[in-house]
Amino acid sequence: MFGFWPLRFDCLAKTVRSEGYFGCYRGAAVNLTLVTPEKAIKLAANDVFRQKLSKDGHLPLWGEVLAGCGAGTCQVVVTTPMEMLKIQLQDAGRLGEELRIFYAQLLYFP
Repeated sequence: MFGFWPLRFDCLAKTVRSEGYFGCYRGAAVNLTLVTPEKAIKLAANDVFRQKLSKDGHLPLWGEVLAGCGAGTCQVVVTTPMEMLKIQLQDAGRLGEELRIFYAQLLYFP
């Protein structure tokens, strides 16, 4: 159960040693760029649906469920293209790195 903890701390120590403290957060900007609008859309849509479905300030359970489903649907419709773009960019970077390694090995004659 505790066998993974030393490995995690070792990985953290090596990352901080080689790349500095902020090396732990490299690549986080892309995720934050996608998560922020996702959560904003979901919360705003949930508020709108809750307002439209409530009567006299009271929202029954089915209304809460419906508001959540509507908010989730709005969020998925808007953020799916961004997710697909992120996946394509990650895949292009991976393929570019594989090609670079392939050509480096092809040109290297021991």
